Amino acid sequence: MLHSKQQKRRLRKKLFTDEFAVFTFELRINFSTSNPEDELIFLDTLIDKLESMKLCYIGHFLGERLRGHVIAKGRYNSPTEAQRCEFSEWCSKQHDISEYSVGGLVDGNQI
Repeated sequence: MLHSKQQKRRLRKKLFTDEFAVFTFELRINFSTSNPEDELIFLDTLIDKLESMKLCYIGHFLGERLRGHVIAKGRYNSPTEAQRCEFSEWCSKQHDISEYSVGGLVDGNQI
């Protein structure tokens, strides 16, 4: 395979590399409640918050835990550091979360 600097722009775009790289950040949440109804209500709230920020959640929800990644809406968009910080601050204010982790921005091809 060619080194990315030797690839044509069209191929870099198809492979989401170099200037077309799409970034994401990891999200891990443990809920403070074990009531499934409360967890689903909070999940709706979380998705509403992400959508208001033009972000999406990709991952899974297993009982009292949520694990996955947050990406930006749009084909070649990435979350910004400001969006990541805003979302982390929002998580810190939620009483339904007992523990959470918002990772740093990483290339989505590397996860």
